[in-house]
This record gives sequence, C-alpha cells and structure tokens, in this order.
Amino acid sequence: MGFSRAEVEEILELMRGGETVRIGGSRAHVTYLFREGAWRLESFDEGYVEEYGSSEQEVRRLIRREPRAFRALLQRPRWARFSDAFLAGEGQRALELLNEALRYGDSLHHGQVLRAFLLDRATRSQLRWIREKLRGYTAYHVFMEAACWDQAPETARKGVRFVDRLIELAGEVPGAYEVRATFQEAAGDRGAAIRDLERDLELSPADDWRREKVLGKLARLRHEGA
Repeated sequence: MGFSRAEVEEILELMRGGETVRIGGSRAHVTYLFREGAWRLESFDEGYVEEYGSSEQEVRRLIRREPRAFRALLQRPRWARFSDAFLAGEGQRALELLNEALRYGDSLHHGQVLRAFLLDRATRSQLRWIREKLRGYTAYHVFMEAACWDQAPETARKGVRFVDRLIELAGEVPGAYEVRATFQEAAGDRGAAIRDLERDLELSPADDWRREKVLGKLARLRHEGA
C-alpha cells in the first residue's frame, strides 16, 4: 500500500511533532526521528546504540520503500478520533472513523468485531472472530483498545454493554462472562462480577483449561466481599 502525497506530508508533520518510526526487530533496529530541528537515525544492535544524521529526503525514500512501517503512524490519530466517538455513543460517526482507521490495517481482526458491534449485525466471519475473542478473553482488549484504555468506571459499564451485544450477536460461549465479569468489577459491582463468573463456569466444559483461572478469580472476589 503506497501513500498519497497528502499522507506523506502528514507522516512528516507527525514526525516533526515527536512521532518516531522503527524499522527492524527487537534485537536490531533503526529508529527515524526528528529532534532539535534535525532528522536523526538511531541504530540499535544488541544493546549498542549509535546515532547518525539523516534527512527529510531519506525519510521520504523510506516511506516509499517501507510503507508498512508507517501505517501505524497514520492510524493512531484516526483511532483516537474513533475512540472519542465510540465512547460518546456516536455510532454512525464512530463507524465512519473506524473504517478510516482500518485503511491502515487490522492484523488482529479487532476492527471486524467493532464493526459488527456498531452495526448490530455480523457476517459469518465476524461471528467466528467474536466467538474466538470471547473464548480467548481478547474481547476485553478489543474494547479497551477502542476506549484507548480509559479506566473510568463509566467506561467499564460501557464494556459490560459491549459484551452484552457480542453475546446477543454470537450467543453464550465459554469465556464471554469472564470478560463481562472483568468489566463488572472495574465498574464497582462485585456481586455482578461473581454472578458472571458463576455463569461462565456453568457454560464451560469440565476439561476447559480456563476453569482454574475463573475459579481463582471467583475465590478472590468472594474473599474480598466476605
């Protein structure tokens, strides 16, 4: 995916404002940045760091050569605008902004789950992703990323409603009520969290690997409420 001229200029402006771009892996990579009025390049190799001068022309060439490395840079401000609309309950506006953000990637399929939530309907593939993320607890991360990890109790209550709609779309699956319980506890309703964990155990097969974890959470909440 290449970028338009406007997108390239937006990338450069974001980097002038403090954003950085890293190319490579955790053990060896280079980071391009703009600092104190100059373009710089930091080279990291097994803990050893060196810094070199760079240039706008070099960064422009890199954008053309490695566009994938810059997608997140363009996605972040769009995702922040989506999050504001999502938390404000502006469904149509949130959907439009989500679609704009997802132009730059959806590698974990979180966007597909959020689209289904906002549209209140799901395709067959979206239902598969919803059930997988409810079972694997990652539905929690889908919501929290959409909420930009806001920790307010009111946001947690919105998380409860988020899970409720996913259950309405995809049905009750093991794991769904564990996610719901996490939001209930964060919203300050320990009793509701306990009931959700009990429901999750009812839905879970006896050999489900998650049962031990859910039982541990249930014991903790009961002890704290004693």
